[in-house]
Amino acid sequence: MEMIRTPLKDFGNAGLATAETLSEKPVEKKRILVYDYDSASSSLVTECLAGEPYELSYCRDFIDLDSRDIDLLLWGLNSPCEAGIDALKVFRLANPLVRIVLLAPQEALAFASSIKGFNVESMILKPLHAQDIRSCVERALRKVRALEPATLARLTPFTGVGNVSIPRPEDLREDGSLLGLIGSSPEMLKVAALVRKVAKSNVNVLITGESGSGKEMVATAIHRASDRAGKPFVAINCAAIPRELLESELFGHAKGAFTGATTARRGLFEEAHEGTLLLDEIGDLPLPLQAKILRLLQTRQVKPLGQNAVKEVDVRIISATHKNLKALIKKGEFREDLYYRLNVMPICLPALRERKDDIVQLAEFFLRRYSDRFRTPLKGLTRKACQKLQSLPWKGNVRELENVIERAIVLADGDVITEQEILAEEAEPMHVTTEDLFNSGMTLKDIEREYIKYVLARVGNRKETATRILGIDRKTLYRKEKLYGIRPPSDMI
Repeated sequence: MEMIRTPLKDFGNAGLATAETLSEKPVEKKRILVYDYDSASSSLVTECLAGEPYELSYCRDFIDLDSRDIDLLLWGLNSPCEAGIDALKVFRLANPLVRIVLLAPQEALAFASSIKGFNVESMILKPLHAQDIRSCVERALRKVRALEPATLARLTPFTGVGNVSIPRPEDLREDGSLLGLIGSSPEMLKVAALVRKVAKSNVNVLITGESGSGKEMVATAIHRASDRAGKPFVAINCAAIPRELLESELFGHAKGAFTGATTARRGLFEEAHEGTLLLDEIGDLPLPLQAKILRLLQTRQVKPLGQNAVKEVDVRIISATHKNLKALIKKGEFREDLYYRLNVMPICLPALRERKDDIVQLAEFFLRRYSDRFRTPLKGLTRKACQKLQSLPWKGNVRELENVIERAIVLADGDVITEQEILAEEAEPMHVTTEDLFNSGMTLKDIEREYIKYVLARVGNRKETATRILGIDRKTLYRKEKLYGIRPPSDMI
């Protein structure tokens, strides 16, 4: 596989291709399909290749990708690369003879060995430049496409589903690495085994685990290993959408259904038709909407806002939450019947501190990703850096680890990450944890009182420091101390 590394500079108007600038003009137009979500990249390709001797067509949805009657596929790989590489693998398995040129971000270098195995003609690193595109397209079209026996052998243990081919769950590696699950600890091997089993059916799945532990990655892995892999994977964070808009997002709406609905819009259940819908943070779903989702699960029909007609949908539902849904049920904040509908197959994702054997492996993965993105060649982590990583509590789980490695790459002076560059939050845990507060049924006032008492104790009752941490002024702090009857500990009097 040829790799073109382009410098960081503006493209400008220089070097636009015409039919005359091409070294050889074929007798017939070569048909090139451009598959890219990036409109800027597609526009540049158009400028470079439009007109003789190429006939360009465009596709932005994987499910519409058709290799028939094309001579070359320009595949735009976008960040994050993992999902695009999996889609590339699925396409290549179904279409082993199509010539492919990748238009890829810098971070794709971390996956160069995998990409090479997919028989890609060349990979052009973004930002794109006209001359690179023209020369790679010319060379790719001149080649006679022929697969080596070893390549064909790698393509055989897969089965076709619809218009694409997907890996059978029984052919996936035990560690789940083909699905993007990183980690070889016993805990993650159990998760990978569950993913392989769950992928064989269409049962609803409930993924639980702390924030940042990788619940969406597990949901994505289930989709990739299922027979819906070539169909849409749609995710929504139920806690991130205002409650008054969430129903419209999920079910869609008709034109004029409410103020501001100037056009009709399909909901995410329709967008995910024949694919998978991830309802992340399902514990934050309002009760009225829970009833509507329960009915959808029973009828497999959606009714957009402002419409009387219903629409049939075929969607696999995967839910995820960091909350204790059983505690919410006891408090009347979550429907018990919906819980049992969603929790057909539970998957509990362990916290990072419970699988310390995976920490270094994850750190090395993020090191490759961000060192390529930042163009900072780093060889790895020192032994002491690895030991420090494994000694930290990782309250933010994998997400926190990713941030720490990204920060370390920026701070690194040499060609390796040392323990001095590993900067993470090492504060002592609160004596009252968030989970404890949640399960105890404490009110917001109770939580505020406990937190103010905790901060004052930690800073030795120093008001100026406490107000800075709490984000309030001193007058407000005194008022809240009086309101809640807070007194300094006896050893501070």
